[in-house]
Order: sequence, then structure tokens, then C-alpha cells
Amino acid sequence: MTALLAPALEEEAYAFDYSVLAPNHPAVRSKRAVTPLRLVSTTEPAPALSLSWQALAWRAAFFILALVAAVVLGSLVGIGLDSSFGMVPVDYFSHTVVPGDNLWNLAAANAGALSTDEMVAQIMNANHLDAASVLTAGQEILIPVF
Repeated sequence: MTALLAPALEEEAYAFDYSVLAPNHPAVRSKRAVTPLRLVSTTEPAPALSLSWQALAWRAAFFILALVAAVVLGSLVGIGLDSSFGMVPVDYFSHTVVPGDNLWNLAAANAGALSTDEMVAQIMNANHLDAASVLTAGQEILIPVF
């Protein structure tokens, strides 16, 4: 396809080649010469990759070292994210359960720097309670102070 740049008597004198402006245009690509495909014999085997035992040993050692480093780093990050890690109760005070008290209300009122669910776990741990335990009115429970 050609375009005229200016009116002239001879069209071919001012013909323009679009392949310069748009080399990837489908019309230009279809005019290119197609590279013939080369057939590969299926009888000749592909070259095998071979590594020495020493190279394999080094790769295995590096993999194991990287795996151990990832586990150690992950555990250190996990410990750092736990806000209650290393927090030991300074003291305990006794609380007499009244009707309407539950662990979540007591924990929310006395949590301090801990979250409510962490404080519930600390109260349950200090009083040897489990998930099925029920607080009864008049029961004495220990509440940790941090």
C-alpha cells in the first residue's frame, strides 16, 4: 500500500513505504519472508545435564541452610509479634464472683496492656479453668496483675 505525499504527475516518484512507520502492522508482516522451520530428528537424544556429586552436595547444603534460616527467622518474628510473650504476672488479686460476672467482663476490666482474649487465657490459666468451667456466685478467683 502506498500513499502520496504531494500531487505529482508520477505516483511512483513520491511513493511511501509503510514498513518504515509500522513494521509490526499485520499488512507489513504478511509481506515479510517466512523463515523455514528446521526439522529436528527424534532419534538423537537431547544432551543430559550432569552435575557432579560435589555440586549436588553444595546445593543440598545450601537448601538446608536456607530452610533452617527461614524457620529461625519465622519463629523470631512470631515471638516478636506476640504482645504477651515474656509478660509474667507481677501479682494476683482475689475477686469474689457476683451474679452476672463472666471471664470476658473481668478480663476486659483488668486487661491493661494485654488484649481481652489474652487476659481471659491468663485468668483461666491462673485458676486452672477450662472451656467447660462455669463461674458461680461467691466463687473466689485470682486475677493476674501485669
